[in-house]
Amino acid sequence: MDLKVKDFDPIKALRKIEQQVSLTNRKPGKMIRIKLSLRKATAVAAVFIALISSVFFLIQTNQFNHLIEFEANTQVKGGQQILLEDGTKIWLNKHAVLSYPKSFTSQKRKIYLKGEAFFEVAPDSTRPFVVNLDNSKVTVLGTSFNIKNENENTLVTVASGKVRVNSLNSKDSALLVPGYTALVNNDELKHYKTKDKNYLAWKTGKFIFENTSIQEVIEALNNYYDIPIINQSHKNLDCQLTTKFNNTPIDEVIQLMELSCNLSIIKTNNCYQIH
Repeated sequence: MDLKVKDFDPIKALRKIEQQVSLTNRKPGKMIRIKLSLRKATAVAAVFIALISSVFFLIQTNQFNHLIEFEANTQVKGGQQILLEDGTKIWLNKHAVLSYPKSFTSQKRKIYLKGEAFFEVAPDSTRPFVVNLDNSKVTVLGTSFNIKNENENTLVTVASGKVRVNSLNSKDSALLVPGYTALVNNDELKHYKTKDKNYLAWKTGKFIFENTSIQEVIEALNNYYDIPIINQSHKNLDCQLTTKFNNTPIDEVIQLMELSCNLSIIKTNNCYQIH
């Protein structure tokens, strides 16, 4: 709705009020006059206008900047996709929580994340895209990257473009390019060449293991498949696995692990148990 605002002159308005009051209340031998200085009238009018402006500001802020909170469903493989109004696409891993506005009205596109998500940020050179986390923030103009935020640690891995990571505790920062990862915790920020070849496997279902310990294999697989694999024996598993999976059914994955590492894995109602 368009609002039409006319010029308001508080001095003229006050004089009109004074004339009307004097005319309507004039009786023989009695007349009411308003004795108020023009300076005071101007101050009162200014406060009134400022109050009205504040109310409109609060109404618009509540209407356009109210944050929507979304938690990813645990049963969606490849993550649940969120499309923001600027065209940015976000895939949320299970249990991830995203808070975002219905529309971006400020000079920055700000959102909040807990958990893991992959971003394809729509380019906008005039409005940086900022992901706020518990211990850090990530700022980009348009790129793709993965964020994993859990247990007071944040991992940022860049797939394309450039990403700036800032620690909120140490005040350190790093500019990342494709193939690099930043690790942020409560004490420090450090960046290095990406070591984890499976950082996007939770989204793509594609795994690459090269002489990888079975325990690391289990941790990676549990981040993708709905039914977890549990080391019920609590033994140190010395086996190392070299293989690839591409959206392989979990039953076939279990069979390969049993044959390759001489394991006994039993399926229960809600998990696979290594005995």
